[in-house]
Amino acid sequence: MTKKSASRKLKDAQAAGKGPATRQVYLAPTAMIHPMFKSKLNEIKADQAKEESLPVWDEVNELYVKCVQGVMSPAVLGQLAQRKDIIAHIRDHDGLNTRINMFKRDILTLKEELAELHAAHAGKVGVESDPNEIMRAITISEKYTLFLEKLEATIPPTVAHILEIFTEAELIMQQKAADAANAQHAAEQDARIAELDPNVVTDVVATDVKDQPTLVSDQATV
Repeated sequence: MTKKSASRKLKDAQAAGKGPATRQVYLAPTAMIHPMFKSKLNEIKADQAKEESLPVWDEVNELYVKCVQGVMSPAVLGQLAQRKDIIAHIRDHDGLNTRINMFKRDILTLKEELAELHAAHAGKVGVESDPNEIMRAITISEKYTLFLEKLEATIPPTVAHILEIFTEAELIMQQKAADAANAQHAAEQDARIAELDPNVVTDVVATDVKDQPTLVSDQATV
């Protein structure tokens, strides 16, 4: 026969009404708690609730702002598009148009995705204590992180190619301006040298000597 443990013997005795009564846990009603301890209990509950609350929506909104800034940062291309003096010196217009169309298409797609992400947490701010809402906020944050990675892999390379084309055109424009300035300077130098050189034929028109009267000497020829 298996030997019963002490705890098992106690339970059997209690069941037969022969052992000591089961110990009851006493919980004092809230109304009977001393005000000093009641205040402390409320503080503990407030601290626990604060620890369980997380500023997840603030973090989500910060990520949203970063994404907006990333989408708007290539606005410098709009300023370059106004520089007609540089555009006139671009050699690869077809390549430029291809990259600009690619840039517009990618930006439009990213803006649509960003608007959809923002709609998922519109109006949400501050901390959150609901576990389900916290998980939803974390999921949205992960989507924003993936969006930033996609943005970094899509837009900067295209912008870099466009800026490279404009930079090349600007260098060509500057070189042509420098060549023109040098040519003008050389022409001015030649003009000044011509004014100082006595061997240079001028535009003075010689008078026909056949129409001039013969000068007679004052002394008679003997």
